[in-house]
This record gives sequence, structure tokens and C-alpha cells, in this order.
Amino acid sequence: MLLLKRIKNWYRRELFIPSTLGIFVNPYFLSKRPLAKRFQEILPQLTGVALDFGCGSKPYRELCVNVTKYVGVDIENAGHSHAREQVDFFYDGNTLPFDDETFDACLASDVLEHLFDPDLSLREIARVLKEGGRLILNTPFIWVEHEAPTDASRYTRYGMRYHLEAAGFSVERVETVVGSIEIVMQLFIEYIRKLYYSKYIALNALGDLVLVAPLTLVGVILGKILPLNTTMYGTLVVVAKKNAAITS
Repeated sequence: MLLLKRIKNWYRRELFIPSTLGIFVNPYFLSKRPLAKRFQEILPQLTGVALDFGCGSKPYRELCVNVTKYVGVDIENAGHSHAREQVDFFYDGNTLPFDDETFDACLASDVLEHLFDPDLSLREIARVLKEGGRLILNTPFIWVEHEAPTDASRYTRYGMRYHLEAAGFSVERVETVVGSIEIVMQLFIEYIRKLYYSKYIALNALGDLVLVAPLTLVGVILGKILPLNTTMYGTLVVVAKKNAAITS
């Protein structure tokens, strides 16, 4: 039982923070690996009390090694089940259940694209952050429609900056991760997976190993040797700071 638990924990980690072995078990390796590498650089810099907005299973909790408290909040919706996740509080979509200036930092990973009123939620995040508090977020620029009916938007670098500044943040850093070749290959992999994906877990795993893993390896190689198109990317990673002007 202990061995089985370790295998499950390893597999869950590989889904979000994949090692090289993730090529063989994570069908989203090409998009998750670059994001995880950025988070491994950024998240250890966070200190104090941290909020994980849209936390799900808190996959990046282990990277926030210098925070004193880690709180997860999520919103219940029709496109996503939280039955096996680690949600501490639920958000009603209007008001976060926390006092003003409760948190020193906030992580919002793969969540902004699911909000039909992102400005409201960003203002709420600003409200519960202390002055100078950091917001770390990532959101896709190119990806398939998913988690229907709660897939709302895609953001460019410029659109994301606009929304953050309107909510009272200063944008310190905007990075594009998941390069042009990687996202093209990742989309092709997603197309292939939809052809065989079913309710049978074992068959899905076999398909991922036999069909997806070789394509993933090709994507890794091509991504290293082909030129980059800087306007075609998979994901944005943003670091922003709450302005002093934000008040309750």
C-alpha cells in the first residue's frame, strides 16, 4: 500500500511538475514542463501568507517553500469537480471570503481564462492582498476550448497587462512560455488524444504511451532546433505587485 501511494504521488507530481520521465506519462508535458520550470524559479521567492486562487489540488504548493501559511480558494462550477481536491474556502464569484489585506502573495494558475468578469476577481485579489503584495499568474494564449461551459477568454501580453493595471496592479514581469513549436505539437497531441480517449483508463494510458510519448519527444527535439516565433506561444506568466493606491 505504501508503494502504491508513492507511485500515485509521483504520478500526480508528474502531471504538473514533470521531470524528464514525464515525457512518457504526461500527455501535456510540452506545455506543463516550461511552466513548471518558471514556477520553480518564481514561487520560492514568495513569503508570508499566500493565497492560491483557483487552487484545485494545490499542485504548486510544494514550490512555495518560504511561505508561512498557504490557503486555497476555488469556485464551484459546472465544468470542474472538486471532489478530490484540496479547497479550503469557496469563492462565490463576487466576494472573496477574507478580510482586506490578509495575504502577502497570491498565485492564480490557469484560472483567469475561466472568469467571465476577470476585472471583478482581480479587484478582489487586490483587496485581500497587502500593499506591495505579489500576484503570480499564468493563463493560456493558445489552447483548446475546455471545461465547458466555463471557458471564457484567452489573453495576449497586452490584454493581460491592461486588466491588471485596471485592477490596481503594477506589472513587473511578463513572460511567454511554451514556444511556438511546442504549442503546435501540443495541439496536435490533443487532437490525436481526442480520437482514442475514452472511459477506459488502461487504454488511455496505453495510447498515451504508444502514440503521445513519441510525439512529445519529437516536440522537445524540434523545439530545440527550430527558430522561435515570438508572437505565437502557449502561455503567459505574469508577476505583478499591488499598488499602494488600492484601499478597502
